[in-house]
Amino acid sequence: MPGRYYDGKVANSRHVLLSLDRRRLSITTPNGQVIDVWPLDELDSVERDDTGMFRLCRRGDAAVILCDDARLTAVLRHRCGTAHPTSRWPKIVAWTCAATVSVTLFFWLGLPLVARHIAQAMPQNWEVALGTNTADQIVWLLSRSDRRTCDAPQGRAALNRLSDMLTEVTPPRLPLNVRVVDSKIVNALSLPGGEVLVLRGLLDEAEHPNELAAVLAHECAHSDLAHPTEIAVKSGLGALAVGLLLGDVLGGSMAVVLAQTLVTASYTREVETQADERMLETLRRTGLRSAPAAAFFDRLVQQAGDVSGPFAMLSTHPPDTVRAERLRQAVPLGADALNETEWQALKAICVLPR
Repeated sequence: MPGRYYDGKVANSRHVLLSLDRRRLSITTPNGQVIDVWPLDELDSVERDDTGMFRLCRRGDAAVILCDDARLTAVLRHRCGTAHPTSRWPKIVAWTCAATVSVTLFFWLGLPLVARHIAQAMPQNWEVALGTNTADQIVWLLSRSDRRTCDAPQGRAALNRLSDMLTEVTPPRLPLNVRVVDSKIVNALSLPGGEVLVLRGLLDEAEHPNELAAVLAHECAHSDLAHPTEIAVKSGLGALAVGLLLGDVLGGSMAVVLAQTLVTASYTREVETQADERMLETLRRTGLRSAPAAAFFDRLVQQAGDVSGPFAMLSTHPPDTVRAERLRQAVPLGADALNETEWQALKAICVLPR
């Protein structure tokens, strides 16, 4: 049967004759000279192109045969069960689907599980160093003032008293280190290694010390349950792997990546519920009146729809009416975390002394 042969080396084709036996396809010139012999089990595909010609390809070979004889291609398809017009596509589709499912399952199930195990197995000195470096980067990212953090003596004393009150009834897994960042953003962040950042905007918006106590208890719960360590590992697994290979486990480059990740991170509803349960238990143990904290979260609910408002950053911790109602019922009668003098000193912790 006549055909055209492209050897894959030059653009010109040659007129050839094709002959078929039980195991091979022979390609010869019109005068009988053998150009090539293709074993049938090496035939890769038999496809019909837009011109109506059949295109024959051999596996691992750049050569191509064009033939318009349907009898030959019918025999080839019959002899070679894998050689038919759509022979490549089922495999391609199957492998693509398998790869997509595998990647999806890894990120959905595998990566969180791996991150959880890494976070739980991480040595404490690594976690503390990671948290310190990441906190330094976040302070640099969020604060544009010369001092970056706020430590007015009376305000720091009030903050220490508040954090000591919370950790005394609920001892943390790692020593707590609370910093106040000179930033107008309304937010608080928990980081690996017991690091907690309170942004000045949160102090400006808070109207009662028990509001801050509830937020701190919530963030301390995240830190103590290793939630920020887990999300940092999950989001920065590539950077962590590079750091491990290069010996720069706690290096600055990874801290920058994790800092940006943790600033914008959102916890799942399940994780937020765990932190809320720990927060409520801490408030009960300290006997702090929870109604002011409920009012604070009510204000967050009212502001949640305003993405440009002062509560925009804190909206990553999804406030809702259920959380506020639970706080109202937690400790209906109780104490205030700080007296008025201490509270005003804490709110003015970023005010420079004259």
